[in-house]
Amino acid sequence: MVACVATRVGGGSPDDDASQLAARTLIPSVVWIAGWLALIGWGLWTGVPLLWP
Repeated sequence: MVACVATRVGGGSPDDDASQLAARTLIPSVVWIAGWLALIGWGLWTGVPLLWP
C-alpha cells in the first residue's frame, strides 16, 4: 500500500493497480487507494481485539 501511495504521489505509474482500476471504472485512483486503506483499517480494527489476549 505504501508503494502504491508513493508511486501515486510521485506522478503515478500506468501499470499499478489503482491506475488500471481507475481506467476501467472511471473512479479516480485516489478513491481506490482510500478504499483500500479503509478496508485495511477496518480489518485491523476488528482483527486486533480478537487476537489480543
